[in-house]
Amino acid sequence: MSKPKRSRENIIKTVSSSSEGETDFAFLKLLQNNNLIYWCLFLAFILFIVFIRFRMLGIPLERDEGEYAYMGQLMLQGKAPYTLAYNMKYPGTAVIYAFFISIFGHSPSGVHLGLLVTNVSSIILVLLIARNFMGRFPALISSFIFGILSLGYYVLGFAFHATHLVTLFALLGTWMMLKAFNEDKKGFYFGAGVFLCLSLIMKQTGIFFIFFGLISAFVHLYFNKKSGKVGWLKNMAWMGFGVFLPFFFMMVLIYASGAFDKFWFWTYTYLKEYATKVEWSKGVEYFKYESGRILSGTYLIWLTALAGLILSLFTQNIRKEYKIILCLFCLFSIFTIIPGFYFRAHYFVPLIPAAGLFFGLFVDHLLLRKNVLPMAVKYAIWGFLFFAVLIAIKNDSEYLFNQSPNQISRSMYGANPFAETLPISKYIKANTKADDRIAVLGSEPQIYFYSDRISATGHIYTYSLMEPQEHNLQMQKEMAKEIETNNPTFIVYVFIPTSWNRDDDSKTFLFDWAQEYLNKYYSKVGVVDFISRDETVFKWDSEVSDYSVKSQLYINVYKRR
Repeated sequence: MSKPKRSRENIIKTVSSSSEGETDFAFLKLLQNNNLIYWCLFLAFILFIVFIRFRMLGIPLERDEGEYAYMGQLMLQGKAPYTLAYNMKYPGTAVIYAFFISIFGHSPSGVHLGLLVTNVSSIILVLLIARNFMGRFPALISSFIFGILSLGYYVLGFAFHATHLVTLFALLGTWMMLKAFNEDKKGFYFGAGVFLCLSLIMKQTGIFFIFFGLISAFVHLYFNKKSGKVGWLKNMAWMGFGVFLPFFFMMVLIYASGAFDKFWFWTYTYLKEYATKVEWSKGVEYFKYESGRILSGTYLIWLTALAGLILSLFTQNIRKEYKIILCLFCLFSIFTIIPGFYFRAHYFVPLIPAAGLFFGLFVDHLLLRKNVLPMAVKYAIWGFLFFAVLIAIKNDSEYLFNQSPNQISRSMYGANPFAETLPISKYIKANTKADDRIAVLGSEPQIYFYSDRISATGHIYTYSLMEPQEHNLQMQKEMAKEIETNNPTFIVYVFIPTSWNRDDDSKTFLFDWAQEYLNKYYSKVGVVDFISRDETVFKWDSEVSDYSVKSQLYINVYKRR
């Protein structure tokens, strides 16, 4: 006679000898036994996150957000990826943007409401995943820590980067995978594969979570051989099929759209150049700089998470299988940060769930079990943890509670023209027809999104055209030819270095061409002059002829004669 299946609760208890019911703290006993109080605490934290993110809804889109929003807008108009806008990332993030802006509106607020939904969903998933490794209260702590760190100023927690979606789908895949382990259902193995693949489709670094999932499944099936070799192979096959299907579906759709050559060039040929450009020594400098900023107010939290990782290796309260899976999750989360050696701030977002989990494990194994430490020591450590979280919030308090959306953008991005592109786009939209094309000489794709006008060129960034890579001149000539062919009604020329990242080795073809082309066919109708950090002058139409720019940072708007 076959053995009856164990309930999920019984399986969890074998995974982690939870401290529930064994704690020295009366309040925690009440919390562990009272669902109403437990979920009210969690709801209060979610409302805190929602309150903070509502304050930030109006932050002007930065370049990555503008890129995804514009590509999502094109998709809603029936335009296939890589046909009218070129991008080195897979199209998943743009698809999700299209979904959110179709619901919440074509605006910064619409985009950032999508971020709010994504972040809150991720917080819930961290809680659900943590419950597989620890008690109810430390799982709650894990979700709190994730929520606080993912809001962080220095991980650009206010901006809807692809890394938030990589994290969301990695967490969905991990949660589904753990359900598969607990309930031994092939549908969950398949679902886990699908969601982990979607993490890759959001951005290529998500591939590391696929490796995490497949290796974790192998580990689980190795430790649980009761299903036999045939059952083992079937479960792995279902998960592998789940990984394969979304990627195959994406490739078929791109091929059918006729954009496969562009897709291949940007996501493979050019990406290889981009990912190998930074030398190791330079990458170390980038890592030191960004990690130093990220840790500046949160180092106590990260140290506690590290202590939790070490404790989880030596505790007897977690099965060996789950110790390996936790370490794999942390390891492959770290791997997502490394490709290209750029170490940009938002690249660290996929590592934050691991920090939350190990922080919760620290609380679970050191503070909530009877007789582990004297009560005085436990109270001291509780005070330390409270102080660590307080420091993190205080470090970001100006940004979290006081600064306006435009102030947040300016304080982080300096003279980058993110707020200024809104009035530029408004002017262009008011002076064009819906089918008019426009072009931006610079890397400000948010202008296309705001103005709801299609770019005359697929090159919505000029960074790649300035980089020391073998295709740069070819790409500059292609951009110039596309603009000449499509005769844009307006051309926005951005004279701000960070919109180009030009260096001494950059080709100058595009600049020489632009000067000649604009002189021949266009008249200047707008000037945006960045006088200082707090003052920007806008001049339009007849005001332009008598105005001379006072800054070295400015934007000119040209209209075709």
